[in-house]
Amino acid sequence: MIVEIQLWQMITLLLSFFGCVAGFWKIIEARREKSDDRRWEDLHRHIDARFQAIAEHQKTEWAQWQQLDRKFMEFKAELPREYVRREDYIRGQSVVESKIDALALKIENILLKGALT
Repeated sequence: MIVEIQLWQMITLLLSFFGCVAGFWKIIEARREKSDDRRWEDLHRHIDARFQAIAEHQKTEWAQWQQLDRKFMEFKAELPREYVRREDYIRGQSVVESKIDALALKIENILLKGALT
């Protein structure tokens, strides 16, 4: 069997083949572009959701830091009323003891004067 193809038929056949290849290529590229767009949209949604979660976490963490700072300031305000240093206690105790010793000395003097009279 012999098949004869003229030059114009061969050119038409090649142009049709390359046209089909270009058409398929265009369809494949359009699908790939849609897929890429979908992936980018998903990525943007994921990033936005993550940033919102981080922002919410920062807000709660900031509130916790403020609460801790407030408690620390209250502690600093109450500290002088609640806490007595060792040196202050010793000083106060020695004052009380010296007053008791002075009182004991006065009582002893009174007793000695009473015994002499």
